[in-house]
Amino acid sequence: MKRRKKRLRVDRILYCLGILIVLVYLIILGISAIINYNIFKSVKEDNVLKTNRTNLKVWTKTINYINENVDEITLKHDGYYIVLNGNYIKNHINLDLNKYTTKINKDLFKNQKGLYIKDNEILEEAISIKLKLPYYLRKNKEVDIYGVKNGNYELYKRRVTVEDKYISFDTSKKYDDYFITYVGLESINTKTTLTVYVGDEIDVDLKFKPSNATNKSITYKASNDLLEIKGSKITAKKKGNTVLTIKNTKNNISTDVKITIKKKQKKKVEKQDEKTYEIVNRDGLYYIDDILIVNKTYPLPEDYDPGRLSDEYMDAFYEMQAHAELDGIDLWIQSGYRSYSTQVAIYNNYVAMDGQEVADTYSSRPGHSEHQSGLAADINNPDESFNGTEAAEWLKENCWKYGFIVRFPEGKEEYTGYIYESWHLRYVGKEWAKKITESGKSVEEYFNITSRYE
Repeated sequence: MKRRKKRLRVDRILYCLGILIVLVYLIILGISAIINYNIFKSVKEDNVLKTNRTNLKVWTKTINYINENVDEITLKHDGYYIVLNGNYIKNHINLDLNKYTTKINKDLFKNQKGLYIKDNEILEEAISIKLKLPYYLRKNKEVDIYGVKNGNYELYKRRVTVEDKYISFDTSKKYDDYFITYVGLESINTKTTLTVYVGDEIDVDLKFKPSNATNKSITYKASNDLLEIKGSKITAKKKGNTVLTIKNTKNNISTDVKITIKKKQKKKVEKQDEKTYEIVNRDGLYYIDDILIVNKTYPLPEDYDPGRLSDEYMDAFYEMQAHAELDGIDLWIQSGYRSYSTQVAIYNNYVAMDGQEVADTYSSRPGHSEHQSGLAADINNPDESFNGTEAAEWLKENCWKYGFIVRFPEGKEEYTGYIYESWHLRYVGKEWAKKITESGKSVEEYFNITSRYE
């Protein structure tokens, strides 16, 4: 009898355990069904796939509905939204965005704190992202977004507005990761005194510290009516003394420039003979005076690698960017420094699409691209649709004031070897930029050099 009772206890335990397993399975199945029903409902009603789980299994019914009816689907998860192509949704999805707070101490950054988004499958497929920011970022009301590729940081989106704790931005296949930060302005530096003449446009040689500060918006105010201020353009109107105050309201930073305005005297202009410029090879680099020459005739060595846009380029760009903002023009760098290997991939891709003859009119062969010099960048939209826009016309009229030239001007294709690119700015310094721009010539015409592949 005792043995029988013992055997019955084991049977009962096993029986109860089986029932418990079935109940747990049914509960899990029920929870999964509820989750998937809510997912299907949200997809059908709003094209939004809502979940609070990082790893998610999705009903085949939901996947089929998305494939048949939805071009783009939004994933809502853990304080962010990710827009994807509808055909990306699979049975199993890992929604982890790999975002974390870190400090970056590299190039333009000085141990800068920010939110880092690391590359993974979901980010690779994302069309756009809406992201909830931590308080230390959102309190500034605006942030910059840097794209990261092979350890290099490039400003991707400038002064993105924080709306109800969130920012939204389109992703780019160009970058692996993203760094979101706010860089505070420390000071505005200018010339302290200036002597100009009536009718002169005034250049205060504006510099920001740090040069990549997020908010560099400024206002100009004169102590009297001797200056005419229209956006970024300041002109001396009358003879006398004045003080120009330059202020950044966001950071409550300002500086004063004392300006003496004199009456302009007529000067006798003597005709000068055209100067002959000599091109010199220095360690495989071609120079005319202090200008690095890069075109179809004069290449860069394959191992030449500055790694990023030069400090001179970035300082000048940020100065220009702040002035453009006064005129209602938003400028950003869309494509800056490129390595030799990157140019190989870009050029070969264009050749595959259009053939070499056509590609050579708008893309440089590896070693012949100014992008590899760290002294050239494409601004805003590097496409023919940018030609004639307000931003393009502003650059054409004003970029020389900051040391830039539109490197491939309109109607100069026979000299430069490239079609008109209103977006491609080359840094040559203020003195050379003024001379070349006022001449109405391309670099090749001005220095009497060729641009032809051998």
